[in-house]
Amino acid sequence: ADATICVWSLSDFTREVRRLTGHTAAVMAVAISFNDKFLASASADTTVRVWDLHTGDVIRVLAYHKDSVSAVTFSLDGRSLFSAGSDETIRVTSLETGHEIR
Repeated sequence: ADATICVWSLSDFTREVRRLTGHTAAVMAVAISFNDKFLASASADTTVRVWDLHTGDVIRVLAYHKDSVSAVTFSLDGRSLFSAGSDETIRVTSLETGHEIR
């Protein structure tokens, strides 16, 4: 595992669309929003990053965990992001504000 995320074309699975870089340790999990606009990545660097899938830009860097982040998923309505880490916490973050909800 490394810190790079490769995004592939779903039409033919042979073409890499872009590489997302910015994490400083291994990427442990990724999730794509239900509207296909965003990708969230969980990393051993203790952060969650939210990326714009169309531009490759980082929208938010969330640093609420104290240890490696191992899981991430979007809420069904697309307004919140859930992350779980080795620090034995589950964090809920508002995607609109970037603030932790719980």
